[in-house]
Formats: sequence, structure tokens, C-alpha cells
Amino acid sequence: MNQLVCTAAAAPGVPGGERPADVRVQVHESGLSGEPWTVLCDETGAAAPAGARPAAR
Repeated sequence: MNQLVCTAAAAPGVPGGERPADVRVQVHESGLSGEPWTVLCDETGAAAPAGARPAAR
């Protein structure tokens, strides 16, 4: 999931030329009902739910 989300977020032509960490990607799992998940590629290259706060260090 990390690779897919971060690759999509960094794709050429992303609206507005935003940084990958600022691009919201919607993911839908076939076979599951409900709305797509909105995720971001965080600064560490991991897919994280939009609105999630980074863990304290």
C-alpha cells in the first residue's frame, strides 16, 4: 500500500505540482462496501490516513 500511494502521489502531472506529502489519494478495496479511504504519503514514505498526526518522537 505504501508504494502504491506514494507512487500515485509523486506521479507527473499531479494537480498543482504539490509535494507528494500534500497529495490526498483515495483507495478503494474491491469487494468491500463503503467509501474510499483518503490517505497521504507521509514524509517517511508510508501511507497514512489523511488527518492522522505523526507519532511523537
